[in-house]
Amino acid sequence: MAIKFNTVFVGIAISAFAAVTAPLADEPLKFSSEMTGGKIYALANMLAQSGRSDLNFTAAEADFNGDGRLDVLAFAQNSYFCGSGGCAPLLMIANKKGWKAVPFNALSMPENWYLLDSMRNGYRMVVVLGDESEQSYAWDGSAYIAVDN
Repeated sequence: MAIKFNTVFVGIAISAFAAVTAPLADEPLKFSSEMTGGKIYALANMLAQSGRSDLNFTAAEADFNGDGRLDVLAFAQNSYFCGSGGCAPLLMIANKKGWKAVPFNALSMPENWYLLDSMRNGYRMVVVLGDESEQSYAWDGSAYIAVDN
């Protein structure tokens, strides 16, 4: 009986270790207007920035820096955040103290965004697919910036 218990325990420990150390997988960012803690904070930040009381808001939650916390990439579609080239997103990184807004230097719409498993400077790469184009973004230590594909 003890041998079976030890075998099961070792198997569970190995499975738990594999789950913790498993690499992040490429994933499409799923945007929605459903409100959760991080999305509420992002919406409040965008309302304060714009000085507006109404926003067409959508956001996606994903772990951008591999720390196990869900971060938020948010879009507010109005004239404050959007222009002829698209809309500027807000990225809120979750940390032990709450949330930190970090720059994401892109103009786009919240469709066809992918978070990659490859990382640069401790953050996952992002790819935005357009009708006939693809743009990659990487963390430069203080912001997400466009990089060559």
